[in-house]
Order: sequence, then C-alpha cells, then structure tokens
Amino acid sequence: MSSPNPEGPLTFAERLLRGAVVGLGAALVLGGLDALGSAAGVARQFDAQEQRLWFALLAVLAPAPALMLWGAALAALAHAIALVGRRVTGNASARRERRWLGRLGALLAAPAVAWLCTQVFSGPRAQLIPGRRLLAVLLGVVVVAGLNLATQLALGLGDWVRGEARAPRRLGRALLLALPTAGLLAAVYAADRRVLPRLYPWFHLSLQVALVLGAQLAVGWLLAVSPRRRATFLLAAAGLGLLGGGWAVHRLQRAQTLRGLALEHTSVVAQVLRAVARA
Repeated sequence: MSSPNPEGPLTFAERLLRGAVVGLGAALVLGGLDALGSAAGVARQFDAQEQRLWFALLAVLAPAPALMLWGAALAALAHAIALVGRRVTGNASARRERRWLGRLGALLAAPAVAWLCTQVFSGPRAQLIPGRRLLAVLLGVVVVAGLNLATQLALGLGDWVRGEARAPRRLGRALLLALPTAGLLAAVYAADRRVLPRLYPWFHLSLQVALVLGAQLAVGWLLAVSPRRRATFLLAAAGLGLLGGGWAVHRLQRAQTLRGLALEHTSVVAQVLRAVARA
C-alpha cells in the first residue's frame, strides 16, 4: 500500500482540527437523516412549509457541537496511541500505526463492550438461556476482536484513498467507499427508528453509536482526498459549525413545541438535547 501522507505525519493541532471537522461532517449527515426521518411527524404538527423547513434546519445543525467535540477527542486519542506505538517499537510505518490504533482502541472500548454484553443477556427471557454468562463473555471477545480488525481495515482504506495518486483518482476512491457507507447508514437509521421503538435502550444506543462512527468514517474518507487542507479553511468550517450548532441547540431547547418534536421524532438530535438538559 502506498504511503498515506507524503507530506509527513500530522501534528497534534492538525489532528484535533481535522477530527473536529470530521465530526462536523458527520453531524450534518446524521442531522440530515433526522430531518428526513422526522418530516412526516413535523408535517402533522406544522401546516406551513416555512415552519417545517425551519425545524429541518435546526435538526441538521444541532448535533454539530457534540460530534465535533467527539471527533476531536477521538483524534487526540489516536494521536496519543500513535505516539506510544512509535516510542515502543521505534517504527513509524503506517501499517504498524494502524495495528496499534486497532488493538489499543479495541482494548479501550472493552468496558463499553462488556456493559453491552451484560445488557444483551439481562432480559427475562435471556436469563433463562443456559450458560448465558459464558455466552456474554464470548460475545464480548468477538466484538472486541471485530473492533480491532474493523479499525485497522478502516484506517487502511483511508491510507488507500490518500495514497500517491492524482486528486480525481483519490476522489473516485473516496466515493467508492463513502457512497455504500451512506446507504448502510440510512439502513441503520431506519432500524433505530422502526425496530423495537421505546424498547431496549441499549439496542438503540448501540445503533446510534454505530451511526456516529460510520458517518465519521465516510466523512474522513472524503476529507482524505486532500491530505493537507489549509488550516484557515478547517478553522473557518469548525467555527461556523460550533456557532451554528450552538444556536440550533439553543433554539430547540427554548421552544417547547420544537423540543417536543425533536425528542419524539429524531434520534441523534434527541440524544444531544437530553445530554444538554442533563449538563
């Protein structure tokens, strides 16, 4: 596989900024899904087209601050893991860095995976399954191993996108990966909204985490088309995202009708509003 970044490794500040912008892109994608998914319910509440479009705009922008912070945090974690890998092994190759990111990332996710596995087998019927504790442990091991492999594969595909090729070819590679991922995101979103509504919170939370990570992955591949964007462009995008998202969350929190619609008919936006209310 060709060298992922011929201009040298990203600095910590560059990683943070790119992570925030990837989070912003993911927020716009998921906010757009929420706007589309809530359209029917909003139409029953508002007769005027302007009111429906207003709610859609707020839904698109509202997840931005939370997902930008999440994206920056993941970027900081990835930078720290990469540094540890280089110092321990003395090897700065892209393949070795992917291995460290995959293995340590999966290890850090292990507590969340353990919680999920206990929830899967916590229902009344699940508790009647013989050897359910052993099954929970086996499921956790499989999930952690799968996260390791999936992380390495996703990073390897990102390196492939930004490899030594002209921009049109890199764009074609990115679209080849991002478009099927977008279709999968739409399917996962539909499952979150329609399968077992208001039941099994762990199930819906897992789908929503998958949505966030999948959207970040697709946006990251597209951003990899240009390995080194100008810092001014990224800063401008991040600033506009924070301002627009903060404004949208404020408007949704202040208007009782809009907030009720968001909590009833959206997925990611509803989680953002609940988190803000608890803060």
